[in-house]
Amino acid sequence: MLLSLFGIACSVFACTDLTSPLHSPATRDLAADSTARTVVVTPTSMQGWKFYDDQHDTTCTVASVCGMVQGPDTPPAGTGSAELATPLASDGKALLFAGYGGTRLDHLTALGYSTYRQSTDPGNNQAVALQVNVDYDLTDAATGYQGRLVYEPYQGNGGGVSQGAWQRWDAKAGLWWGTKTSVPVNGVFVTNHCVQATPCTWAQVLAAYPNIGVHATYGAVVLKAGAGWVGFRGNVDKLTMDGPPPLLADADGKYPIPQPGIKKTREY
Repeated sequence: MLLSLFGIACSVFACTDLTSPLHSPATRDLAADSTARTVVVTPTSMQGWKFYDDQHDTTCTVASVCGMVQGPDTPPAGTGSAELATPLASDGKALLFAGYGGTRLDHLTALGYSTYRQSTDPGNNQAVALQVNVDYDLTDAATGYQGRLVYEPYQGNGGGVSQGAWQRWDAKAGLWWGTKTSVPVNGVFVTNHCVQATPCTWAQVLAAYPNIGVHATYGAVVLKAGAGWVGFRGNVDKLTMDGPPPLLADADGKYPIPQPGIKKTREY
């Protein structure tokens, strides 16, 4: 399986934010990596990714609902993929990487991934979601958990999620919504206009929150199924992210801009 970066999960129906972490995951900055690369994630070499029971904040070890598998069909990268299943409405299973804290979202030039749905869905809406533990203003002093920024393929594409076929999603071309209705910006809580009922384009998110990024403490990227998706089973592969190369220090050890950089063409 190949994945390339960037962690809420909610159903296409209704959602309660059950994902507020009970602990702070370790952080990782893309700028610390020395070379752009493709990383192959396998059952014996997860490269920092892990399967997660996101509704209960614990590792998922039940192979029947979270694990690496061969196929289905021909995955976009290699021969295998990650598989997530939610037999019950209360289930929320994820593939998670805890890291990238402090990364600005306006540094991303490309963000996409591929999904496959095995289970039936009369509305053709369900597909593994892409989510980020977010900070709406990286420059202010607010350090508490601020929820997640969520991309779900059905938003703006209702009925367009196929069963039994791999599909590629350009997340930057889709709609995003936050799990918190009130968020801190410049130290003051404001109404979040990008919520599930009124999702925003990527450009609208950046315009409303110009300093938005991955939370420095709770930083994570998550690929998630559920909750509320009874009987869902699907797969995900080839998560990719592009952005500016990391900044290089000058002869005095100083950086031209005090912001973390992102490797171009990073792929897991």
